[in-house]
Amino acid sequence: MTPLIVSKESKSRSTVLWKDPHSPSWVADVFRLWKETARPYPTSDYTVFKNGSRSIVARWKSSDGPVIIKHYKTPGLRRRVRFAFSKSRCMQNWHMSELCHSLGLAVPKFIFVAEERWVGLPGRSLSIMEYIKGIPLHLWATSESRTATEIREVAVKLAKEIDRLSTAMITHGDCKASNIIVTGDHQPYFVDLDGAIQHRSRSAFRKAYFRDARRFRANWLQDDTGELFSNVFSDHPLHS
Repeated sequence: MTPLIVSKESKSRSTVLWKDPHSPSWVADVFRLWKETARPYPTSDYTVFKNGSRSIVARWKSSDGPVIIKHYKTPGLRRRVRFAFSKSRCMQNWHMSELCHSLGLAVPKFIFVAEERWVGLPGRSLSIMEYIKGIPLHLWATSESRTATEIREVAVKLAKEIDRLSTAMITHGDCKASNIIVTGDHQPYFVDLDGAIQHRSRSAFRKAYFRDARRFRANWLQDDTGELFSNVFSDHPLHS
């Protein structure tokens, strides 16, 4: 895993920065832009997908093609104190993406990540990831243009991805259907890994696994498609 670079800007302020060595040069410009302006998305080249209380997610039409930018807003004091002793959601997303990539799992590749800290307390963060061109699973599966064969193919691939996550004792943490993107070649990708965890104990893994399963199964109607996707989670993870 590529090490993080810690840039000291003052005695009390530092920036944690990671950049893929093969990533395009424009990420440095994005980082400068982010530091110099209070508006994370100041041009028409951005399409905002989500503007929530904790983060803003947008697609940026860069000169090298579209990418996903996620801007994490400065958390409240209580959360900042908690994250001072653990990874922030931004850094957890980056860490789990790197881990999943090393295991050959289908997740977006990180290109750039930065996080400001004041005397150890995290401030705002920014991440840039590859853009996965596709459709959220719940919209893809319920489209009238889908055939039963296509739906079954994606369900089988998704079950295999979940089984591979389970082998590594990894859970997603927010495994709703909108956090799974289906590409044109019918490959499901997991996105939004802020809450993903690699567990140390089988009991902790199983508890989180069944929580993921309940979250995912709640997205489906009681029909053939819903039954097919509800079964992608095994009732016996780790085959025990």
